[in-house]
Amino acid sequence: MNLALFAGARRLAPLLVLTLFGCTDISGPHRVRQPAVLAFGEDTAQLVVPTTARVDEPITVVAMSLSGGCTGKGETEVVVTGSVAEVRPYRYDLVDLPPNWACIMNLRMDRNVVVFSFSTQGSDTVRVIGVRQPGEAPYTVERLVTVNP
Repeated sequence: MNLALFAGARRLAPLLVLTLFGCTDISGPHRVRQPAVLAFGEDTAQLVVPTTARVDEPITVVAMSLSGGCTGKGETEVVVTGSVAEVRPYRYDLVDLPPNWACIMNLRMDRNVVVFSFSTQGSDTVRVIGVRQPGEAPYTVERLVTVNP
């Protein structure tokens, strides 16, 4: 083994570590899960919800949300309780950005899709819950689904 090469590598190791990590904040940036943006300004949510369904047969609901730049699409969850289905799409925001960090300014429409069924017949409700921007104001949209036997 060449000892001179080994000694040179030992002198360069601290410099390499500073080069790799000296300009980054190890604790950031990171992603934070938040409710999806369903509406912006006067633009309202775009939803695809069937108007009729059958008991215990799957239906598909699509809620369009906005993302882009430092915001990405997250999961979509649904909880059905009796005659109400609550659909919650999420987004991931990049936070704790280091100085001189920029996000591209693009706008994406994301499809948030859930499949579920109602076990009760009658006039059932699909409630989609997110936020409106600017301001992160809570935003809920409801659609009725006639569920037949």
